[in-house]
Amino acid sequence: MTDGDETADEEGGAQTVEERNKENLARLLEETHRENFDVVDELATEDVTTHGFFGMDATDRESYRRFYEDFAAAFGDQEFEVEDLIAEGDKVVVHFTITATHRGEVLGIEPTNERLSWSGVAIDRFEDGRVAEAWLSPDYLAILSQLGLLPDEVEA
Repeated sequence: MTDGDETADEEGGAQTVEERNKENLARLLEETHRENFDVVDELATEDVTTHGFFGMDATDRESYRRFYEDFAAAFGDQEFEVEDLIAEGDKVVVHFTITATHRGEVLGIEPTNERLSWSGVAIDRFEDGRVAEAWLSPDYLAILSQLGLLPDEVEA
């Protein structure tokens, strides 16, 4: 199947590969941020790899699922909003905003129980409708600033 090829959607209509990948990523993000981690088994390849995932990069489906579990443990009461989804070829770019409570250790930072909000961008590469590789770029300055970990002269 080449970029732009059509597949059948649930209603039997035509759906491009890009549309299917966008739909699958939106579902993966929605479900994992609701702590339904079983969706990873369905929507990630066996050898999925990640880059920039809060120091918790994945090298396979099990570690990818563990990232979402550990992230949920570190940041509870999540409100995850997809701001934009853009697909081209085998890649989907998502711009997101997340608000969550810092309730577990992450990046060596002990929990503060502070309510944090930040945005970010992720690029996900798909194979046969499943995430095969992902690059995450959250606004680390916003996170560190809200945790009071930046010098006064540095603003996020």
